[in-house]
Amino acid sequence: MKRSFYLDNIKTQSVNSMYTTTRFITSSYSEWLLRIKHKLDSEHDTAAIAELKAFFDPKKHQIHVHIVAKYKNFYTKAKDISSHTHDCSNFEKAILDIFCDRKHFDIANDKYVTRLLSEKQEAEQYDSFEVHMEILD
Repeated sequence: MKRSFYLDNIKTQSVNSMYTTTRFITSSYSEWLLRIKHKLDSEHDTAAIAELKAFFDPKKHQIHVHIVAKYKNFYTKAKDISSHTHDCSNFEKAILDIFCDRKHFDIANDKYVTRLLSEKQEAEQYDSFEVHMEILD
């Protein structure tokens, strides 16, 4: 079973900006989470999340995740990749937590994610990202 989620006009969040030095979540991360939850509150996305949760069986399934981050200002004037794009490994945890953590959508514990592919690309109009989740036997 495969489901995809498209989060337009939202930039990925870096794990570096998720927590304060005392491991409390930052206000920017809290605001980002609210924006994501609001975007995923559509009937289509709510149904897709419910389907993934109902289908997943930890005794026989594993999860593959593909994350695509798109940045409007991907390149600098010198045609180098901008430092405003996050390192792929920095946004993976923040996005996985939304879908896998009990405090959020709780599809399945992220220990069942056996394959994680992330990439960043140039966006045509605005920052956004996509999450493709597939449950496999």
